[in-house]
Amino acid sequence: MMACFSFLACVPLDSQLTDGVVHRNDTEGGIDYTFECNRGFVMNGSNHVKCEDGVYNGSAPNCLPKGEFNSRFILQTLCLRC
Repeated sequence: MMACFSFLACVPLDSQLTDGVVHRNDTEGGIDYTFECNRGFVMNGSNHVKCEDGVYNGSAPNCLPKGEFNSRFILQTLCLRC
């Protein structure tokens, strides 16, 4: 008897990361992405996202200027204490 396997395809993420670089690795089970921000920028989100059987474990991050990231982090931290 012949086994039949069906895998859901992963819809590729946008390969552009403003102020950063995207590395894509296609695997048998899906797609792995690794993200890097340029010098002077920090990542807002995860630097690694994986898709298996058509489902991503997260979303693509964005790169923020270091000063803007620090301001957002401080504001979010203060608002959590409100």
